[in-house]
Amino acid sequence: MNDTDNTAMRFPNPFDLPMLFVVPAPERAVREPYSMQMLPDAGAWVQRNGFWLRRLRFKDVLDITPPAKPAPPGKSQPLPP
Repeated sequence: MNDTDNTAMRFPNPFDLPMLFVVPAPERAVREPYSMQMLPDAGAWVQRNGFWLRRLRFKDVLDITPPAKPAPPGKSQPLPP
């Protein structure tokens, strides 16, 4: 399975389908087909299947680059010379 943070997807990915990171389009609300929960405004990883491809085509959701994960606490960045 993918090592992604599936914050919204509650359904297993048994076939290891490719994943998309989507956010709702402005002034749109989209439910996830399996859990029936609303897609978070911050976005979520979802399976790249017919449902989400239709949502993309009808511009209900936007396929964006996922936000970068913050550095774990306690790890400091080296100072430039």
